[in-house]
Amino acid sequence: MKNFFLLIAFCFLISCKKDFTNSNDSKPEIAQSKVALGKEIFEGKGNCAACHQMNEKAIGPSIKTIAEIYQQKNGNLIDFLKYAGDLIPNLAGIKYTSATIHEYQSCLELENGKFDVLFGFDELLLPALSIGAKGAIGSTYTFAAPHYLKTMALYLQCENEAARKNHAFMVEVIRVFARYPSVPAQKAIMKMLGFDMGPCRLPLVTLSKIQYDKLYSELEAVSFFEKVPSIDIDRKEF
Repeated sequence: MKNFFLLIAFCFLISCKKDFTNSNDSKPEIAQSKVALGKEIFEGKGNCAACHQMNEKAIGPSIKTIAEIYQQKNGNLIDFLKYAGDLIPNLAGIKYTSATIHEYQSCLELENGKFDVLFGFDELLLPALSIGAKGAIGSTYTFAAPHYLKTMALYLQCENEAARKNHAFMVEVIRVFARYPSVPAQKAIMKMLGFDMGPCRLPLVTLSKIQYDKLYSELEAVSFFEKVPSIDIDRKEF
């Protein structure tokens, strides 16, 4: 049940929200592009497919169930938190993965900060800190958590320019990372850094040698391996 409410705020629901609120859109190509974007996020960077199936409950609830309740609340996360809070007294909070910073701030401030709303959009961690974010969950934290912690520390010390530069580096890393399937890319990067986490479990597929080497080269081009700690191994080994 906890996973159910945690996943409501995932980024693939943003595309659902747009569909619900623009149901009279007369341009099928626009609607199709939203479907394609939602599918790309769901199967790729969002990593939603690891826990959720379309119609059947898996580790988390089905997408159909999530979408139905999200639609009942008209895509409004504030109303959703109020609704969920009444049903589940021990609901601690949600993960919020969207670029809509203003809505994230409203979630943070709801009922005098009742809910722990973890920010899940890695690229926007720095602006999220400016409106009250205290914690975050993200795919790239798997291999670069110290850099994000440094950004947070610099921000809290009012070293805004240094925080911006530190965070800008991770944005460039994410631009590379986002070209590949999320979990396979995370595992590949961890292996490059000396931590072999093993192959992916189906339905996810481990990166091919060509993909692995290409990812390594692209990360090397943005000085990733100079700035992110690793253990002493041949990171190119496949």
